[in-house]
Amino acid sequence: MFIDSFIHQIIFVQHFCNVQVEHIYLSSYPSKISKQGKERLRWLHTFSNQGFLISESPENADLILISHPGNDLSKQEYLTELQTHPLITRYPEKCFTVSFFKDKPLLLNRGIYESPIKLWRHHKRFKTGAYLSHLFNPFIVKAVNSGHESVQMDRRYLASFIGRRSHSLRVKIFNQTFKRPDIIIRDSSGFNAWSKKTNEENKKDHEQYLNILSQSKFAICPRGAGSSSIRLFEAMSLGICPVIISDEWVPPAGPDWNEFCIFLKESEIDDLESVLEVYEDECFEMGKKAFIAYWEYFSDEKYFDYLINCCVEIKGNQQISEAIYWKFKIIQVIRYILYYWIKKKRLKLYWAVMNMKSRLFKLFNQS
Repeated sequence: MFIDSFIHQIIFVQHFCNVQVEHIYLSSYPSKISKQGKERLRWLHTFSNQGFLISESPENADLILISHPGNDLSKQEYLTELQTHPLITRYPEKCFTVSFFKDKPLLLNRGIYESPIKLWRHHKRFKTGAYLSHLFNPFIVKAVNSGHESVQMDRRYLASFIGRRSHSLRVKIFNQTFKRPDIIIRDSSGFNAWSKKTNEENKKDHEQYLNILSQSKFAICPRGAGSSSIRLFEAMSLGICPVIISDEWVPPAGPDWNEFCIFLKESEIDDLESVLEVYEDECFEMGKKAFIAYWEYFSDEKYFDYLINCCVEIKGNQQISEAIYWKFKIIQVIRYILYYWIKKKRLKLYWAVMNMKSRLFKLFNQS
């Protein structure tokens, strides 16, 4: 906090009211996952309207997009790699980091991250991005690409959630008892969607996921390891109203999220069923708006331009030179490590208490 106040006092940069951007340079870190992200950026550009040109050199570029390398704070190589990108050191005012499928990224360079938390939304340097379709359930991708719009009127389920036990909030949902039988909750922790199994082995689980989601009036979208969830964007792409349960989540810029989403605080999880019933008559209209918002902002055809527009807005609103932040990045590294270390300790305490409660419950029933 002291260093932030100190920086505020010593340097401000002029607001860019009319940031002109035409040429974009794409870069990555040395890691394999970062290079894959760079190719994802190039792929998104081919789907765009080609309003921005890909530059062959960083010197001639107006903006430099750098694919984020990972999110494992326990690995020294990740921390070292993240702090040593030569282009950010040389062109800090041009560089923006773009994250793909990083639940807990370390936010050093400004940019677009799919799971930032409210705690790190300081000095307008970060914006929330989307989970892209290449991460979706493959049957959802096939349905969406075939022109399927799940705004059907014969949905048999009030709401559904199929997911892993990746957060204590999800455990609470799995342990809930609902009065209505048309609320479908299933724990898929035994199924690894990212495994190297053959398509045949995965097919049944993936297909069942789509069938249940597409027949649901609401898609329950609790946070997982990160503040956001892939399920949120899967639901939007199918025209299903998302129910977002994540206190730390920062909505991406652009859509009016209150028009097509239901927001529930994590502390209000016991009210989930009653809240769903209140909005039941509005589910189809909200689903249509969710579908429109997805295709307008987060579809493969629109996302590259969306990223550039986010970068331009960050650059136009940023008050402190990015060079200053990059110079003092070690302070940010320490803050992040402390934050996640404390959070991990709290999580261990939570599970210890839950295990103790379970043991006491068993002893009570045996006596």
